[in-house]
Amino acid sequence: MASNTKKEVNFESALEELEKLLSDMENGELSLDESINKFERAKQCLDICRKKLDDAQLRINKINADSLEPFNPDDE
Repeated sequence: MASNTKKEVNFESALEELEKLLSDMENGELSLDESINKFERAKQCLDICRKKLDDAQLRINKINADSLEPFNPDDE
């Protein structure tokens, strides 16, 4: 049975692709159409990275809220 779900891109892969796209665009050898296509894909990669970082921050906040007590140096 074939799966219709898209393979989720991980943070590291999206970041690596973003860096490559930016490098390609910075070299100045692309046509306008190629530059626009790479810019569009770079935006998608950036959105993936931001979402992954936001999700990680939420997980960390939840872990901290569930397991840590507020630090009060005056209690010592």
